[in-house]
Amino acid sequence: IIERATAFREKFPHMWQSYWWVGQSYKNQYQYAPAYAEFEKLIELSPRIHQGLEGLINVSQHENDWQKTAELSKQFIEQFPHMWQGYWWLGHAHKNLAEYEQAEQQFAHLMKAFPQNHYGIQGLIDTANHQANWQSALAWCDAGIELLPKHTSFYSQRGTALVRLKRFDEAESYFLALSKQFPDDPSPLTGLASMYYTLRKWEKSIITLQKALLHFPKQEHIARQLINSYLIYNEPEDALSIFNQYLGNHDSITNQLLLARIYQIQHGNGYYLDTLEALYEKHPEDISVAITYANALINLTLEEV
Repeated sequence: IIERATAFREKFPHMWQSYWWVGQSYKNQYQYAPAYAEFEKLIELSPRIHQGLEGLINVSQHENDWQKTAELSKQFIEQFPHMWQGYWWLGHAHKNLAEYEQAEQQFAHLMKAFPQNHYGIQGLIDTANHQANWQSALAWCDAGIELLPKHTSFYSQRGTALVRLKRFDEAESYFLALSKQFPDDPSPLTGLASMYYTLRKWEKSIITLQKALLHFPKQEHIARQLINSYLIYNEPEDALSIFNQYLGNHDSITNQLLLARIYQIQHGNGYYLDTLEALYEKHPEDISVAITYANALINLTLEEV
């Protein structure tokens, strides 16, 4: 995409989109210096549009440089006060810097300034979750449901807060009721399955995910969750069957890493390491592959000591 965007820029040098595309591509390849350079060029070319500064914020977030994110987000709010995104980014930067009071202030302002926007309450829920303050998270979920009853994610997050508070019977009943109240939303069933998984009730988790996948066969995240449950339950053949039947792009890195775990149980640790090594040689720039391969080498070496 970098080559295509660069060619586009050579043909249309005054269009801002090419700088955006190139900058985002560099960011996704963890090449942060050239990514910053592209977005700075975009700001110089088109200072009145928000995409250049947004691109700089995206890169700082990708780097987990939350101090820089906060500084850039303040600039964004100053230049584009009518856009909710600046308050959202600044709130999360404060949250990740453990500046929770400031984070709550930003999200509260977002909620007040943009009352039909769910991100203000979502930010307050995220901040409570980040502090493991599940009672506060539950209260904000209730507030979100009252203010924006059509925003269904608040309901499932409420169930998750109940699980974190170890109110398991209440959470189970709540998720089951939600699945009937919102039959077109898979999150109540996946939330229930996650609770069973947490409680090490593997069979119940599998049955719940099977039901969810039957109703939502195109939701690949459900298939991956079911595969993980099968692997915990030591059923690699069933995991492989779901992989082949429900996951579309088998060659994606995410799916290849999942397939490697299936093969680990089927064929052993040696095959698993060989598979990860081949993936690393093919995708040396991918952080997820590198970390998985390194962790496997360390953990399997420790097991042999």
